[in-house]
Amino acid sequence: MSKLLQGNTLSHDNASPLWLSSDSPEEFKKNSIESGFRERWKNIKITYDLNEEGYRAKQWSEIDWSESIAMIGDSHTLGLGIPYGHTVTEQLSKKLSRKVINLGVGGCSNLFMLYNAVNVLEHFNPWGMIIQWSAAERFPRFSNPNPGNSGVQHFGSWNLDNIYYKRLWVKEDNFLFHDRFIKQTARQLNINRFLDYVPEAWKNEYDTDNTLVWRGDSGENYARDNIHPDGVIYKKWTDIIHGDIIKNGWLD
Repeated sequence: MSKLLQGNTLSHDNASPLWLSSDSPEEFKKNSIESGFRERWKNIKITYDLNEEGYRAKQWSEIDWSESIAMIGDSHTLGLGIPYGHTVTEQLSKKLSRKVINLGVGGCSNLFMLYNAVNVLEHFNPWGMIIQWSAAERFPRFSNPNPGNSGVQHFGSWNLDNIYYKRLWVKEDNFLFHDRFIKQTARQLNINRFLDYVPEAWKNEYDTDNTLVWRGDSGENYARDNIHPDGVIYKKWTDIIHGDIIKNGWLD
């Protein structure tokens, strides 16, 4: 039985681990028309080695959760379009000399993250937890999972043609009340060591002051999908989180 909501699904080239979501062979071919992009990425190997529940991590039974930090997030925590070693979880793990488990899921909502946070605590009781919140307007719809379908449909800015999403959820600002409730609930889960962050571009007035820098305007700050940040930006995230871990006495 799954302990977390089903995560990422390999859906390109017969479920090849070489591609995932927006980091697709079609987009790579299109972006490679630009010589700078082509030269930068042509010799860099990226694999999405997902466990049986669709996360870029080892199988749950192979992890010592009591000595690990669980990091929950969206495609940024996942590290879409970059090698595993460049992800914020892997960079932070090396800096702390402590395993940081990558629980990032592409396109996921903050409600999805809250659900997983509760289940991580219930089933695994990790040493610490970090949540990288996503865009407030995202929300999930659930169905029964089956091969090739995780059972979760992630709604976000890519669904502006959906009547419910556009008119009732976003236009009336309904999502902001839900988002505030979700984040307040997460902070009341009585987690022994807990930090949460909002990327600067998605910060709302009620959010935590813990923010993560956004990518720069230069193309060199983009991942292979030409949408998400690269490892240089996640190095900055690592430094911010590491500093807060020290400030909050996690290593005392």
